[in-house]
Formats: sequence, C-alpha cells, structure tokens
Amino acid sequence: MTKPDSHKLGTLEIGRFIAASVVVFTHVPWLMQRFAADPRKLLFGGWLPPAPIAVQYFFVLSGFVMLVAHREDFGKPGASLRFWWRRACRIYPMYWLALGMLVYYYYPLARPFTWVQLVTLLPGNFNEWVGPAWSLRYEIAFYLMFGLCLLPRVGKPILAAWMVVVFWICRPDFLRKPLDPGLPHAVKHLIFPDGARFFSGEEILFFGGLLCGWLYLRYPLGRRAAWALLGFGLVWVAACMPLLHGGYDYVKGPWEPVIAAGYGSVILALANLERGGALRTGRLAVLMGQISYPLYILHMVFVGLLLTWFHGRLHFGLAGQYAGLGAGIGLVYVLCTGAALLIDQPLQRWLRRRTKKPQAIGPGLATPP
Repeated sequence: MTKPDSHKLGTLEIGRFIAASVVVFTHVPWLMQRFAADPRKLLFGGWLPPAPIAVQYFFVLSGFVMLVAHREDFGKPGASLRFWWRRACRIYPMYWLALGMLVYYYYPLARPFTWVQLVTLLPGNFNEWVGPAWSLRYEIAFYLMFGLCLLPRVGKPILAAWMVVVFWICRPDFLRKPLDPGLPHAVKHLIFPDGARFFSGEEILFFGGLLCGWLYLRYPLGRRAAWALLGFGLVWVAACMPLLHGGYDYVKGPWEPVIAAGYGSVILALANLERGGALRTGRLAVLMGQISYPLYILHMVFVGLLLTWFHGRLHFGLAGQYAGLGAGIGLVYVLCTGAALLIDQPLQRWLRRRTKKPQAIGPGLATPP
C-alpha cells in the first residue's frame, strides 16, 4: 500500500469541526426556545440545521480514519489491545466529564445497571443523560469489532463475516424471504437484539469509510480526478436529500450504501487533494479538529445546565432570544475550547507518554498497556 503523509489531514479535521458545529447549531436554538416569552415566535422561523447529515458523516469518517491510522496493525500480535486502549483513552475522558456534570441532577433516577450502561457506553438502546452519547454507542461497537479485525490470522475473516452479516440483515425487502435461512430464535435474538449496534445499517456507513481508506492508501488520485470526485460526491449527497427527508432523518437498511457513497466520495476527494498539495491547511485546522469532539459531546450539557439554572427566571422576546442564542453559542464554544485545550489535550498527551507496548503473555496474547 502507498503510505500517506504522517500528519493529520487538515481538511478532514475542518470537516469534523463543521459537522460538530452543525449539531451545536441544531440543538442550541431548540434549547434556547424554552426561554421564549411567546412560544409561537420561533428562532429562524423554526428552521434548524439538519444534524443527521453531520452524524452520518462522522460514521463514514470514523471508518476512513481507523483504516488509514491502523493500516499496518492488521495481523500484529497485541494490535487489538493497543487499539482498544487508545480509543478508550480518546473517547471516555470527555464523555465522563460530561456525565459527571449531570450526576447531581440525575442520580436519583439511576439504578445499578443504569450506572453500568452510562459509564461503559454499552452498545444498545438506553436512555441517555448526555444527549449525543447515543452515537458513541455505535462508535464503541465499531471499535470493538474493528479491534477483532486486527487479530492475527482470524482478523480478516472476522471482517468479511461481519460485513456479510450486516449486509444480509440490511437487505432490501424483496430479498428478505428468499434469503431467510430460517435461523433459530436464539440466534435471531443474538443478531437482532433491541437497539443492536453491531449489525445495523450504521455499520454500512462505517464500511464505506473503510473502503475509502483502502482506496486512499492503494490508489492515489491526481488533482483533476480528485476535484471531479469531490464534485461528484457533493452532487450525490445533494441528490440523496429526499431519502433523508431534507437531511432531517436517518436513512435505514438498503439505502445506507447509497448515502455512504456520497459522504465517502467527499472524504476521499478531500484527502487526495490535500495529499497532492491542492489544498493546504495549518495549525488552525489542527485546533479545529482538537475542539470538535469536546464540542460535540459537551455542548448539550452546558446548555442544559444553563437551562436548568435559569428555567422560569428568564423570558425573552424574539430579539432577546437571538441575543441569548448568540451569547449561548459563544459561551459553548469558549467552554468547549477550554475543555479541549486545558483538559482533553493535556490528558491525551499524558496518556500517550505513559502508554507502553503490551508485553506478550502467550501466542497471540498480550497484556493491556
């Protein structure tokens, strides 16, 4: 495989930040509407950015980043444990920070298993304290399965079997009966549990990202081809909007590959354009990428706390709502930037310095770092 540049792709970091911002601009006006003196007077006439577009982009980007970042780890002993450890260090600290800020308000409602599913982000269908955490449960499922795909000897067959099962589950309706093997109820319950995250249509978006990562490594594109692919991807995504009800819904089942093709084309084109020097980014792009995850996972917590503290005390007219919206969004970005630069990034550096290569304890096994 052709090795790409080692530095992060700034265009994708910017894309990650924009996607997180779309989610912010969807949720914050909706929450600020609670302070309206007249509920009939809606901010922007009731229009909100389509957050599902951003979340589905995240799922495709996740597959691309994982394959490109871990292209040399397939089949290496200990690679799975290292991968799981690094992903846990990346995703849990900010989520636990968000969760901790809500404990005071929610703990009377929690039962023992509630704490287990909240702290671990178990893949499944649960009530969330941190609103965006539902999508993290898909990410955890991606991490668990992709880590298995890195195992020596059995990793690639696991990846192939995972894909076959997912595409079989998400097959079109006209193929359901002809391709139904009549599995026992226990097996169906294992594959189709309520709120399953391991064998859902979202995995197809992740697979689309994996395919784009493989193409990026294997077949570099020239500038003209990359620009053409970018134009194609943007047009394709726009053409898919009716399937997504204008971007406000999540397409399911057999339509997932169609959506993945559009997002994947955009990601693959931008990555090739940056690699070829047609697009250049700097430190600002890196900073935007560092802020994106704290912004995504913390913004609803900050706004929700403000809503809790001032609920019933503030009532705004439409002009006051716009002013409050601007102040609220500004405060969210300041707080999330502070969390990224003062907590998340120092913690990530501290964890990386103390992460040691696992020591083998047997054939194909290793101790966690």
